[in-house]
Amino acid sequence: MIIIEGPDGSGKSTLAKMLHRTFSIPRMHSLRNLPATLREAEERYNWNRALLGIEIIMDRCYPISEWVHGPILRNDSLISDTQLSQFINEMNHTARVTYLFCDQFFDHIMTEETVDREMKAEEHWDEIRARYAEVYNKIRCDRWHIKSIDDYSEVLWMVRRVWR
Repeated sequence: MIIIEGPDGSGKSTLAKMLHRTFSIPRMHSLRNLPATLREAEERYNWNRALLGIEIIMDRCYPISEWVHGPILRNDSLISDTQLSQFINEMNHTARVTYLFCDQFFDHIMTEETVDREMKAEEHWDEIRARYAEVYNKIRCDRWHIKSIDDYSEVLWMVRRVWR
């Protein structure tokens, strides 16, 4: 599993598409929409846990995204600190998980929806980055902090090393 995380507009989908084209690994785009109930949140959490180690590219991973964005969007996360720690612990002990964190905006086609999301992300940029940094520092599986599109060749090298 390749998990790609980062703020809105940071290039997650662009990177996921590039990796999909390069390696022919199936790609799944998880929207950062809000679950209606705690039960739905629990189902998403368990579904993401079940995917750990499967050959798939995840453009966002619900337990991580919800823990980062929930407090910013709703003043609370539907994923507890304990659940996040359990998920990260499972990630760290699953041999085939690569975690990629996109930290900066990439050049990509801007739609009205993308502009709106990016403006919201920019308003909370420091808080979002701080919460993602907290997650990133707990992860011990293969990981890469992508600071610009120029890192792509190094990302390819890392993914090839782990996946092929």
